[in-house]
Amino acid sequence: MHSFPVLTGRHSVSPGLGTDPIWSPGGDRLYYGSGGRVMVVDVRTDPEFEVTSSPVELFDRPEYVVWQNPGPQRTWDIHPDGSRFIVVKSELTDGASNIHLVANWFTELRERMGPP
Repeated sequence: MHSFPVLTGRHSVSPGLGTDPIWSPGGDRLYYGSGGRVMVVDVRTDPEFEVTSSPVELFDRPEYVVWQNPGPQRTWDIHPDGSRFIVVKSELTDGASNIHLVANWFTELRERMGPP
């Protein structure tokens, strides 16, 4: 990790592989994936960036795919109030995949919501 806007110094947040970092809403914690685990470290950003705690495992659930993201999209996030996460859940199968296509979903949404 580098400071911004001045790109000086390096700071290790994870002792091993860390992926998909997310800032806490208050900016005082960093969450990241490590294997199938979700980890968190406390940080300070003023006057300089500093990691102020050792990493702590929040949960380890292999059915959550926070660590299996091959593309630019993120498969997890933290709620704005910082109290919970939303995570894509993988259905561990024999390798087969299902795709569900919803056509005209705006029409269905309007029907389900009722009159304005």
